[in-house]
Amino acid sequence: GGGASLWSGSKSKSTIVSSKIIIHQEEEGGKGDDYTDHNQIENTGHNQIESNDNNLGSASEMKSIGMKQDEQSLKEQEEESLSEEHEQEKPTNIDDTETGINKENSRSRMISPPTSISPASGSIASKRHIQPGNHTNIPKPESRIGPNSESGYVHDPKFLQRVRDKGGHETNDPNNPSLIFNIPNDEIDKVCMPPGQGDELPQGAKSLQNIRSHIESLSSSLLDSTDTELRVSNYANTTTSTNTNISTSLSTQKSSIKIKLFCAIYTHAQNTDKTNIISQTWGQKCDGMLYASDVSNSTTGHVHLPSNSAHGFGYKSITQRVRAMFAYIYDNFLDDDEYDYFHFCGDDVFMIVENMREFLSSPKVQNWESGDVDGNKNEENKERYFIAGFWMHWWNFFPVGEFYLGGGSGYTLSKKALRAYVEGPLQTCNPYEDESSEDIYFARCVRQGLTSEFIDTRDDFGAHRYHQFNVSMHSEWPGERNWGVEMNKILWYSLDHMEKQFGFPFVTKKKYISNSSVTFHRHTQNYNLRRMELLLYRDLEVECGAYYDNGNHNDNNRTEIHIS
Repeated sequence: GGGASLWSGSKSKSTIVSSKIIIHQEEEGGKGDDYTDHNQIENTGHNQIESNDNNLGSASEMKSIGMKQDEQSLKEQEEESLSEEHEQEKPTNIDDTETGINKENSRSRMISPPTSISPASGSIASKRHIQPGNHTNIPKPESRIGPNSESGYVHDPKFLQRVRDKGGHETNDPNNPSLIFNIPNDEIDKVCMPPGQGDELPQGAKSLQNIRSHIESLSSSLLDSTDTELRVSNYANTTTSTNTNISTSLSTQKSSIKIKLFCAIYTHAQNTDKTNIISQTWGQKCDGMLYASDVSNSTTGHVHLPSNSAHGFGYKSITQRVRAMFAYIYDNFLDDDEYDYFHFCGDDVFMIVENMREFLSSPKVQNWESGDVDGNKNEENKERYFIAGFWMHWWNFFPVGEFYLGGGSGYTLSKKALRAYVEGPLQTCNPYEDESSEDIYFARCVRQGLTSEFIDTRDDFGAHRYHQFNVSMHSEWPGERNWGVEMNKILWYSLDHMEKQFGFPFVTKKKYISNSSVTFHRHTQNYNLRRMELLLYRDLEVECGAYYDNGNHNDNNRTEIHIS
C-alpha cells in the first residue's frame, strides 16, 4: 500500500495545471523493491505481452502497428464476455411482487410535464438552467415507471439509511431481512477461506489488511456525515499484519468536514443479488444511493431509469444510461444542502466509503475548485472542477499527454462539476453516441466543454486509490501469472504514460495499492463482494465460526495470512 515503510522513494505532492504536472519534491530516498524504473518495467511488461500475444513485439512496434486491430479485438472480447450478463430488453411489465420497505415511506411522486412546472422561489427547480424533460436525448420524466406503475417516479435515495439504527449497527428490519449481511451456504467455501487462501491471493490479503488497519485508524469524525458510529469500530482484527506502519498521508490531517456522498450505480434486475450485497455492505454508508435499473422495486431499491439507447439495458447501452443518470440526479437531488459529491460506477465495484470520505475531506480536494492547491493560487482565476478517477491512457483513444478516467473503478464529481457538466457538455457533446465506452466519451466531453485539469488521486507516497481491477490482480501484477491482455496492455500503458508525461513513479504490487484506496473493480462473482466485506471489516470467527467448527480448514492459524 501507500505506507511509509512500504515505499522509500521520493515522496511528492503534485498539482495539475492544464494537464501538465508540477512535482514538489519533499524528501529523497531509495526507490524500494516495488518501484521499477522505465527500462526495467518496459522489458518486464513486454516480455509478458509477448508471451500472451505472439503477434506483438516491442513497445514502439505496439504503438505503430496493429493498434486499431488490437483495439477492436479487445473491445470485442470485452463486450462478448460481458454482454451475456448485461444484455436486457426493456420490460413491458414493472415487477414489484416482493414485499419490503414500507411504501408510505417511499419518496415516489408524480412529475408534471415541463410545460406546467412553476417552481417556487428558492426551490431546486428555480436554480436549474435546464428543466426536467428538456435534456438533449434524455427520455421525459414520465417515462420512469415506479413500483406501483406510477409514471414520473422519483425514488427515496436514503432508503438504505433505514437499515441502520442510531449507533450505525445493523437492525433486524422485518420488512427487509435481505439487507442484513449474510453468507449463503453455497458461498461459504469461498467466502470463509483463511486470509490469503481465497481469490484475493496472499499479497492481496496483505494489502487488504493494510487498508483495514488504515480504516480503523481514522477519526470517527471522518467516517460518517450523519455523526453515527460505523460498525467498523466493533470488528476485531482477524489477520496478522506484517506492516505496523500504517499510512498516515491523510489521517494526520484530521478534519471535521462532513462529506455527503451520493453513490450512483448502473445495474439491471438480473443483478439484484449483487446490489443486495452492496446494500448489505458498503452501500449503507452512502448518504444517498441510486440503483439505475430496468425495473423499479421497492424492496431492492432498483429504479426504472430508461435511456434512449437502441441497446435497451444491455452492456452497450452504458453511455446513454449514464447520461440518463446524470440528468436524473441533476433534476432531483442537486439540493445545496443534500449532497456534496457523486460517485458513478457499476455493480461489480466495492467502495471503501471511509477512505472515500477521507480523501474528499482532505485539504487538497477541498481547495481544488477554489484554485488553492498545495499553496498555488489560481492566479488566472480559471474555473476549476473536481472530477476524480484513475488516469487511463492506452492505444489511440487520446493523444499523448491526455487521458480519460477509467470507468471500471468509477469517477467522482463535486456538486459544482456535476451541475456544470449537465448544463453544458451533456446537452451538446456527442449526445447520441450509443455504445459501452462511456468513460471515454465522458472524458472527451469534459475536456471539450468544461476543463482539461484533473486532480491527482494518488496518495502522498505515489500509490493509487482508484482501481480498475480487483485486489488480487493489482497486488500480484506483473508476475508469473498470466493476467491477460487487459492487465498487460491497458494498465501497463496507463502507468507508462503517467510516468513519461507527468513524472508519476511506475509502481506495482504492494506499492501500487494505497492504504487509503477508495474503490476496487471487477468483482464478477457475488462471493467476491462478500469476501471483501469479510476481510476489510468482519470478524472471521464470528461470521464463519460454525464453518470452521465443522472441521473445514481446521488448522491452528486459520486467521493468519498465508504467504506461499
